Amino acid sequence: MLNNFNPSDYMRPEFDITINKAYANFYYSFSIFVDPVGRMHYGKPLRVFFEETQRVSNTHLSKAVMETYLKFYLDVKPGSTLGIVHTSEIAVNVTGKSGL
Repeated sequence: MLNNFNPSDYMRPEFDITINKAYANFYYSFSIFVDPVGRMHYGKPLRVFFEETQRVSNTHLSKAVMETYLKFYLDVKPGSTLGIVHTSEIAVNVTGKSGL
């Protein structure tokens, strides 16, 4: 590391997001592709599953969280390198707290 710069932070950005007053308590970790226009597209879950049914359920619910919470409440800007806008992959860890 030079000047306390870690290139993995730049190349693989990761964000922790907390949603207060969510429909339920939950935690999902997944990747999102941000296209050159700034739209979000679901990538893949970022955890290991022991059963296929767990993977399918987690993917369905985390995709719903992205579609209902993140797309409406986040102002997303696409990545750009040397002034060229491009698709970027980010990792998000989303925690929901129902407030009950």
